[in-house]
Amino acid sequence: KVKMLHIFTLMTIVAVLLSLYNPSFYGRIEIALTRFPVFFAGALIGKASYQEKRISYGSYAVLILALLVILLRTTSKGLLSRYIVGLYAVAFFVLLAIVLEFLACKGWKCNFLKKILEWLGSYSLELYLTHVALRRIMIGIGLPTYRVRYYALLMVLSFLLSVMVKKLTV
Repeated sequence: KVKMLHIFTLMTIVAVLLSLYNPSFYGRIEIALTRFPVFFAGALIGKASYQEKRISYGSYAVLILALLVILLRTTSKGLLSRYIVGLYAVAFFVLLAIVLEFLACKGWKCNFLKKILEWLGSYSLELYLTHVALRRIMIGIGLPTYRVRYYALLMVLSFLLSVMVKKLTV
């Protein structure tokens, strides 16, 4: 928990300083810089899930914070919007973990679900890389990814490309 706070604080300070003192360089690395803490949070959640740790009160707090942000969010750009979107992703996985824990997931169905989640987790870096690149391409050619059908296409293509990238790099 403290690690997460340190990472978010450090990355935010670096992002703000870079945006103020070297905006062109910041513009080239902004997505990677601001998404790293969220990627790290997801990795910690995945590790805790794999180790079958109980869900902490802090996890419930993240979920409540995400729900509040959804209700209170106005359109924003830049650093804050990256963290808000990341918070949504983290909240989704916290909610999934809460549901699985609540259901006292045992037996073959749960093992099957865990195997699927572990398999998807093993592709998280490739998914991230292909998703970011494809999203930029789609926006560049005029396919707005905020529309459900284009976002669905983006997700399917990202997944297919990430499987190919993983096969090439293993």
